[in-house]
Amino acid sequence: MSPEIPIELHEYIIDFLWDDLSTLRNCALVCRDWRPTCRYHLEAFIRVHDHAEIDALYSQIS
Repeated sequence: MSPEIPIELHEYIIDFLWDDLSTLRNCALVCRDWRPTCRYHLEAFIRVHDHAEIDALYSQIS
């Protein structure tokens, strides 16, 4: 049986991908434990272009 890599090490590596949105999206799909770290970085890049998007965003976070 191979040893497991601690989640902290995964998070440390994912932190280096903070500006690569495509890779972060893919990483979020790879492992359930990786999602919170990926989402943290992905949500830093929310772009809103009009009032409809503001309303949609507000309904998601409230």
